[in-house]
Amino acid sequence: MRIIVGAVLVCFAAFCSYGFLASFEYPGITVWKIGYALLALASLYGGYKLIRSGVQLLKQSR
Repeated sequence: MRIIVGAVLVCFAAFCSYGFLASFEYPGITVWKIGYALLALASLYGGYKLIRSGVQLLKQSR
């Protein structure tokens, strides 16, 4: 289950990365740019930690 949730978070991070790049159509620093960047980083980190812990649990159960 952790691996699935981690994969979903990594996909959400990819979506936020696209939104971050698309937000550069408007000049200046906006709340959207900061929000997309923070959400992408947090989702990527959370997904990484969940996938890593899920793989470690699979290794221990063998």
